[in-house]
Amino acid sequence: MPQEMIRRSSAARQRLLDACGLLNEPPRCNAKLTWDVVQNIRARAKANMPQRELIAMFNIPKSRCSEIVGGAVLNPDSKLTTGDEMRDGIIGALDTGCRRGEMMKI
Repeated sequence: MPQEMIRRSSAARQRLLDACGLLNEPPRCNAKLTWDVVQNIRARAKANMPQRELIAMFNIPKSRCSEIVGGAVLNPDSKLTTGDEMRDGIIGALDTGCRRGEMMKI
């Protein structure tokens, strides 16, 4: 869609911004873990269940279990996610009228 149309069309602008939220969700096609499972793993770890038992119970690699328990991955409290960053970039581009090349320099 040409840049002029995006600036003029609030519906197109809103669709772009709404689509950014989809990037914050975990991938669904190959994901073995859902948010409920991740929360369950963290709750059991907090209740002092050993990671080796979590690994066996949820059939996940040792490294993934450690990352989940430590909050390094699948952390809903992280400050910015891909979708949030994309949304901020789109807002900046729309508000300033930057072209692609100009936006990439920012």
